[in-house]
Amino acid sequence: MDIRATIFNQAIDKYYNFFNMGKVYTISWGKLKVADPKWNRCKSQYEMTLDNSSEVALADDEGEVQVQCFDFVKIEYLEQVEPNKNVDVIGIVQEVSDVQSLMSKKTGQEHQKADVTIIDDTGYQVRLTLWGNQAVNASREISLHKVVAFRRVRVSDYGGVTLSGPQGTFVEPKIPETEDLYSWWKSQGSRGTTVRSLSSTGGMGGRLDPLYEQELIDDIERLNLGYENQENGDYQTNTASPLTLISNLNLYQNRWTIEARVVAKSDIRTWSNPKGEGSLFSIDLLDSSGMDIRATMFKEAVDKYYNFFVVGKVYTIGGGKLKVANLKWNTCKSQFEMTLDNNSAVALADDEGEIQAQSFDFVKIGHLEQVEPNKNVDVIGIVQEVSDVQSLMSKKTGQEHQKADVTIIDDTGCQVRLTLWGNQAVYSSREIPVHKVVAFRRARVSNYSGVTFSDPQATFVEPKIPETEDLYSWWKSQGSRGAPQLEVWQMQRNTSGDDKHPWDEEKVEDYPWDEETVRLGIVNGYLDV
Repeated sequence: MDIRATIFNQAIDKYYNFFNMGKVYTISWGKLKVADPKWNRCKSQYEMTLDNSSEVALADDEGEVQVQCFDFVKIEYLEQVEPNKNVDVIGIVQEVSDVQSLMSKKTGQEHQKADVTIIDDTGYQVRLTLWGNQAVNASREISLHKVVAFRRVRVSDYGGVTLSGPQGTFVEPKIPETEDLYSWWKSQGSRGTTVRSLSSTGGMGGRLDPLYEQELIDDIERLNLGYENQENGDYQTNTASPLTLISNLNLYQNRWTIEARVVAKSDIRTWSNPKGEGSLFSIDLLDSSGMDIRATMFKEAVDKYYNFFVVGKVYTIGGGKLKVANLKWNTCKSQFEMTLDNNSAVALADDEGEIQAQSFDFVKIGHLEQVEPNKNVDVIGIVQEVSDVQSLMSKKTGQEHQKADVTIIDDTGCQVRLTLWGNQAVYSSREIPVHKVVAFRRARVSNYSGVTFSDPQATFVEPKIPETEDLYSWWKSQGSRGAPQLEVWQMQRNTSGDDKHPWDEEKVEDYPWDEETVRLGIVNGYLDV
C-alpha cells in the first residue's frame, strides 16, 4: 500500500532535500484526511500533510519494504481501461521526441512537452506524454531500446489511447519484468514483429491535452483559494510573527512567539480531588537569552503534546496563556509561566546552535552555607556514594515513596548529600555511577540536618561543559588522593524507618491539585504524588 504526503510552505525548506527517492523513513504526527482521487494516484484512501512539527527520521533499510511496487497493465489491454484511470506500464522505448514549448491560450503560460513511445511483448505500442521537468529529463535520461517503467500514468482517449503525467519514471528497474522484456526484444521484438499502435500517429503537434490543461488551471485555482493554507496540519506555525525573547515576555502582550529548546520534561501525572480529575505534564524551555520558562499542559493537551516535545529539540511556541509564576513550585528563572492547550501554535524549529543545550549557574559546594534555605541552585560534583533505594510510607496518605541519597564532592574539598525521590531515586541507582561527574539543575537547598539538597529539576551525567573537565582534572591530581573532605551537613541523617523531612507530607497536603492553580515543581522531584 502507498500513500501520498504533501508538504507546504516553511516545511518545504526543511524536508525537500531531506527526503530522497529510495530511502526508508519513519514518519509520524502528520495530518490525515480522505484522499482526493482527482489529484492523488496512490492506493490508500487517505493522504497526509507533513509540517514542521511532524516527526521524520531516516530509518535502517532492512529490505522489508519494496524498492517499488508495480501493478503493470499490458499495453494491449489499455483499451479496456476507463479514461482518467491511473495504471503502471512498462515497455521498451521506441521513440523519444524533442522537447516542445507550448503556450496555453487560457493562462498564457509556457509548458514543456515531450512524447515517449514504448512497446511491450504484446506487440502493441503506446505514446506517453511528459510535461514540465519530466519532459526535459526525458530527452536526457530515456534512451532508445531501453526498458522504462512508468508508475501511475493517466489513461486518456485523446488521439486514441494515450498516457500522460506519470507519478514516477524508472529506467531499467531491477525487477523481473525488465529481464522478460529484454529477452522478448532480443528474440522477437527487434526482428520485425508486427507492431500495432494504440495511439494516433504524428503526436499532438502544438496543442495541449485538454484534460491536462484543465488540471493545470485547477491547480492554480486551488492555490488562489488558499488550498495550501488549509493544509498546515494540527500544529500551526507562527513564523510570520516576530520572535520574542523569554526575558521580554509580559502579561500585557496579546500575541507572542518564542523559540526555545526543551531542557527538561516531566512525567505525566494525574490528580483527583473534589474539583475534578485530570492529567498534566510540564516542560522547561530555554532560549538564546539564557532565560528559561516553564510550560504546563493539561488533559487533552497532554495527549497531543507529550510525545511531540523531546528534550534537546528546539520549537517555536505561541498562543500560550501567561501568568505570574508560583515560585513555590516553579524553579525556572522567568517570573512568568505558561499554559499550552490544543489551540496553541507549536512547531519544531531548525536548530541553528544559537540556543545552549543547557544553561547552568553553578554554586560551589563550599559556598552552600551562604545560600538561603529553599532557594534553588545548580551544583556539580563527583559522585562519592549512591545509597540503595528505600521505600518510605507516608503516615498522612498511606502512600509509599521511593528515596535515595547521592553524595557529591567538588574542588572546594567539600561534599554534600542530595536526596532524590520517586522516579529520580530509582533512576539514580541505575544511571549515576560512583566517581563520575554529575550536574544537578535547580536543586533546592535545605537546612534540615545542616545543608542538604533535594528535588533537582534535572540530572546530567558527565555533561559536556568545561566544568566537567575541570573536576576530572582536580579529581585526578588531588581529589582521589586523599584531599581533605569537609561535610557541609552537620550530622548524618538516619534514613531508616520513618525519618522524613518535616515538609514532606505537609507539602503534599498543601499542594493545589486543580487545573487553575496546579504547578509541577513537586512532581519533578522528591514526592511522587
